[in-house]
Amino acid sequence: MKAADDLKERLYAIYDATTPEEAWGEYLHWESSIPKDLIKPFRVIKTTFRNWRPYILNYFDDQRVTNAFTESFNAKVRAAYRNGRGY
Repeated sequence: MKAADDLKERLYAIYDATTPEEAWGEYLHWESSIPKDLIKPFRVIKTTFRNWRPYILNYFDDQRVTNAFTESFNAKVRAAYRNGRGY
């Protein structure tokens, strides 16, 4: 459990990088440090990072803005719609 927690914290630390290139290098270093017994639980993260790499690395350009607010708002709208059915 400790190794998984350490990996999680080191993944978060990638976002301290200052450039997309530095972040990608940090990610590759993080990925290569995953122990064999933890590869399966972290497979989703690896796949997501590789599939969405350009978009994730856009965070490191200029203003460091994410679409978290928009995603959160959309989730609230969907929940309100779902809860309001049948009125």
